Amino acid sequence: MASDSIHFDEILSKYRSDPYDYVDMFAVHAGVVHFLVDDEAEVQGVSGEWHHRPGSPLYEITRERNPKVITSKTNGTVSSLNKEVEGKFVEAGTKLLTIRHPLKKKEIIEAILQEVLYL
Repeated sequence: MASDSIHFDEILSKYRSDPYDYVDMFAVHAGVVHFLVDDEAEVQGVSGEWHHRPGSPLYEITRERNPKVITSKTNGTVSSLNKEVEGKFVEAGTKLLTIRHPLKKKEIIEAILQEVLYL
């Protein structure tokens, strides 16, 4: 009875057509932004047994002459870069770039289960 309301084909086709998760990166605080990556650049997330190795550097934000390098939290490819803000002052929360994260089999299964069980 419950399986009638769940459209498994739609859910599966969604992940077959686009097996990626898009992670937006925003400015952590106000400051001047300088990008350290280009479009379509491969980035790595944090690694190590205790997540002690930072990910790939994405951008540097300078506030009151104090530069801060922001690193990637996930692996993937930089799919869009807001080049309009390069070298300019941005407010906190400004969208700077998007990382296209390829979903692993486990992540897809967890997302499907979460979607199905939430319905």
